[in-house]
Amino acid sequence: MFRAPQTYGQGFGPKTSRTSELRATTSSQVLFHCFYYKKSFVRFNVKRVAASCVLLASKQEETPRKAGHVLNVFHRMECRKENLPVEHLDSFSEKYSELKMDLVTTERYLLKDMGSYAILHTTLCVQFKSEVIACGVIYAVARRFNVLLPKNPP
Repeated sequence: MFRAPQTYGQGFGPKTSRTSELRATTSSQVLFHCFYYKKSFVRFNVKRVAASCVLLASKQEETPRKAGHVLNVFHRMECRKENLPVEHLDSFSEKYSELKMDLVTTERYLLKDMGSYAILHTTLCVQFKSEVIACGVIYAVARRFNVLLPKNPP
């Protein structure tokens, strides 16, 4: 059964988090969605980008994982999805070397591309609670589109 790339992108974070105990679930999904906000699902392999986002987010959240660990997690997820026997990737195999090179190359491309996203360079998430940031965003959007907000919200 075909799954849309967007659906894959919404589900990879929680699955990798449960599988590999990665704490960077939210950051990886933000990176993923920011990347595909500008890029095409057809041009860039969704699974490679997802794995690279998890690797990059783990570094960003100061819980870095080795590339091999991320590759093994995504490989196990694919085996389970395809109902194949779950096998450990041999770190000396040609397939492993190719996957690792793709992972690192895609990570570098993400880093280059993310340089244009100001949201990744802000300290708002450290200075304020998420509820305050959300309220600010709602206020800014309402003001931009001339939408009146209730005086006493529920």
